[in-house]
Amino acid sequence: MQLSPVQLDQLREFERGLDPQAPEDSQIPATVLGYGEISTVFAVNAECLEGLAFKRMPLFKH
Repeated sequence: MQLSPVQLDQLREFERGLDPQAPEDSQIPATVLGYGEISTVFAVNAECLEGLAFKRMPLFKH
C-alpha cells in the first residue's frame, strides 16, 4: 500500500511530535497496538490515517 501525500505529511508530523513515553499525549495522539523486540505498532489518531497501523523501528547504522 502506498500512502497519499497528505497521509505522508501527517505521518511525518506525527513522528516530529511523538512522545515515546506517552504516545497518547503526543501532538498527534496515538494508541499502542503492540510491541516487538525492537518495534512498536501504533494506530495514529488522525482522520486521514484511520484504519491503518504503523510499525516504528529504530534506525541502525552499519
